[in-house]
Amino acid sequence: MVASAGNKKGRTTKSTVVWDGVVHITHRTKQGLHYCRLLECDLVGVGKTQDDAFRELREIFSDYLDEYMASGRKLRFHNPSDAQEWEIKDQHEFIVRVSSKERAEDSSTCAVDMYDFRRSLHHANLVAVGS
Repeated sequence: MVASAGNKKGRTTKSTVVWDGVVHITHRTKQGLHYCRLLECDLVGVGKTQDDAFRELREIFSDYLDEYMASGRKLRFHNPSDAQEWEIKDQHEFIVRVSSKERAEDSSTCAVDMYDFRRSLHHANLVAVGS
């Protein structure tokens, strides 16, 4: 699955890659709801379907990155999930590229590109979040 996330509309004037790496996302179902958790920073998306939970997690992750980048600090993940969460079998590794987008309105936002190379082909699609 490839996912692109960008918050806030506006014309992009400059884009700089600020982080490339791998994150781990787990999936589980409990009481009829689906939970997708980004283990590196313990963010959770919840939805009626796995796709809904993943979509919510991408939005939360994008907002998290926007706030982090606004602070001017180098991107580092804090507060990883508990060790037991890392043992969940339904886990996917995502290649992630985070870009800083400076816009004409003198503000900036981030764009997040994620690629899950272990998903089946029927899930491989481009999804825009926040645009």
